Amino acid sequence: MRHADAMLRVYEELADRFVTENEPRHRDHCLVLAADAALSAGQPGDAERLRQRLLQVNPHHLLRPFSSMSEAMQAADVQEYVADLRRQWPADFAQRLYTSGSTATSALQSSHAPQVPAPIPFAANPAAAKAIEPTVVPPAPPPRKPPVVPVPKARPATAVPPTRGPRQAAVLADAPDSPVGVWLATMLLFLAVAGGLALLFLTFVWPLLQ
Repeated sequence: MRHADAMLRVYEELADRFVTENEPRHRDHCLVLAADAALSAGQPGDAERLRQRLLQVNPHHLLRPFSSMSEAMQAADVQEYVADLRRQWPADFAQRLYTSGSTATSALQSSHAPQVPAPIPFAANPAAAKAIEPTVVPPAPPPRKPPVVPVPKARPATAVPPTRGPRQAAVLADAPDSPVGVWLATMLLFLAVAGGLALLFLTFVWPLLQ
């Protein structure tokens, strides 16, 4: 009974500290544990007072649907919840936080800090010293030269005959292609001259002869 009374004060005092340190989650845990300690001490009035205080700052808490803390502790889910809080916040742990000179948050963090084992000297543990010896890596082989691919020789460019100009092309077009053409041109010229002479004879000489 006296132990329950003492834990009631311890948990409620820790809840007050977490209020000033702005830790709502830890505050709610300590208020529930304080109400549970009040029921264990036979003080249902204090248990209900602590439940109402919790609902004022956290109206959606698990304890809201019940009319009293005594009724809430009869529900299976509330019993599991309170049992889990007892494992997280055992009595000796809560008393150490309560009697610590620092803030509850800092004391809580330091008490949950993991213990780091001291390093073992290599002389006392030769297996560990051998395990961390640097591994000698052989040098990488030199890179292989790429194979030489023969390049085919380029063929000489074919000479392109020069292009004839328009004047040269016209002269070549007017030139006769063969001796037959030359003979025909001469005959035509002869006939033209003979016809002209015959026309002159018939026009001027023939009338005089008559």
